[in-house]
Amino acid sequence: MITKFMHKKELEDEIAGKGDFVQIDHLQRFLNLMPATDMKKFALLKLAEIYDRKEMYKDAAKAYNDISISSFTFSEKIEYLVLEAKELAKGAHFEDADRAIRRAFTDTNSVQKANVLAELRVFYRQQGDFLARTNKTSKAALFYERLLRMDLNKVEKEEVKAVLIKIYEKLGKMNEARLLKGV
Repeated sequence: MITKFMHKKELEDEIAGKGDFVQIDHLQRFLNLMPATDMKKFALLKLAEIYDRKEMYKDAAKAYNDISISSFTFSEKIEYLVLEAKELAKGAHFEDADRAIRRAFTDTNSVQKANVLAELRVFYRQQGDFLARTNKTSKAALFYERLLRMDLNKVEKEEVKAVLIKIYEKLGKMNEARLLKGV
């Protein structure tokens, strides 16, 4: 039975062995009881993990956003806003991801901002590579297009262009491929 005063071990035991959607239901009911902040974060992290596994990226992003709201330190808040942006990007909600990053930038200094942008560049590249390998080329193109708009050095930009040209050719988007080639 779910109560407001459960501890991590008790909550884990309660949802252990149950299906993903039953776990989601139990965690949502626990959160509706308004538990202590640390338990709320724990439950939201579990929810985000399940949502990500079920490819419910918008819901996972909302969970990370809720965690960021109740975070005590700026670095923790930034971390969860970046995770929110990554989940939104996985679901191809790039405008929402940009908004999450802008919210993170309100609490960052220039060094942290550079680190966040570098982390996003790596994430977009990895996600694009993964999607291209799994034959989700349309979605991979979205990540590479986004990456191309980011602040890259000349070598990285040329690498991304080359990959994007191959993806465009595979998708039959010859006009876009020619434009990138500069023909």
